[in-house]
Amino acid sequence: MSRTTSTLLFLGDCFTPSLTRSIILITVLCGTGARLVGEDFSHKGCAPPPAGVVSWWPGDGNADDIVGPNQGQLFGGARFAPGFVGQAFKFDGINDYFQSGASGLPESSADRTLEMWVKLDSILPSDVTATEYFEDFFAGYGQPGYATEFFELFSEYEPPYGNALAWSQWSDQLAGPHLHLGEPFEPNRGWHHVAVTLISNSNIGIVLFLDGVPVARRQNYQIATPGETSFLMGRIPGANGDIRRMHGQLDEVTVYNRALLPDEIAAIFRAGKAGKCKP
Repeated sequence: MSRTTSTLLFLGDCFTPSLTRSIILITVLCGTGARLVGEDFSHKGCAPPPAGVVSWWPGDGNADDIVGPNQGQLFGGARFAPGFVGQAFKFDGINDYFQSGASGLPESSADRTLEMWVKLDSILPSDVTATEYFEDFFAGYGQPGYATEFFELFSEYEPPYGNALAWSQWSDQLAGPHLHLGEPFEPNRGWHHVAVTLISNSNIGIVLFLDGVPVARRQNYQIATPGETSFLMGRIPGANGDIRRMHGQLDEVTVYNRALLPDEIAAIFRAGKAGKCKP
């Protein structure tokens, strides 16, 4: 593994979501303080999408981009299944993936947001042992295999520490809290909302969000996402995908041409199964 990893936990392992019926209770125990936040999701309507959407793939039975020009295709047996907001993309962790163009997506070091709902059906595919490094690749675009040129979200399995939400531009990365599989009694059954924002030329830099809350941040990354590439989900095609593939589902995958504010990302999470209002 050639990447340099930074792990900055604002909430990190002390961020523990507890889901009971239609109430989500987030217990935050950090430092000397503790707080309990409750949200009733049972009567939520859809959330108006924040400004700046450039591509949006809901996965509702097709691979269409409902905002931009980047219509997708499914490969290797990838399919659709009941998701968190309507239907979702489903990947087998072997050779399934989604691919589209990346026309109009932010390039170079331009500000951006990538957000989606994600559910891991397993942390490791059956052909990967618990002693091996592995990445559950969610989605990203640019040029995989080239330092600074691929902007991606994934779950990083690093033995013996388990799997953590992570972002990378291929040569460097930022890791956050662990992502857990769903329990039978949880209404969300393992679905998490994940997001990454980039604010260039600032002291903010890259921010990771998990379930509506910022969980890790670091500045001074070199990011040079090229144009005229592909947007990918589920697996990176070719040899680069041998350790970068996902067994699970993705829903409502969306790219913006600006960094969403924390309140905007929290509103998408709070909308729950109602999702963002479709155009």
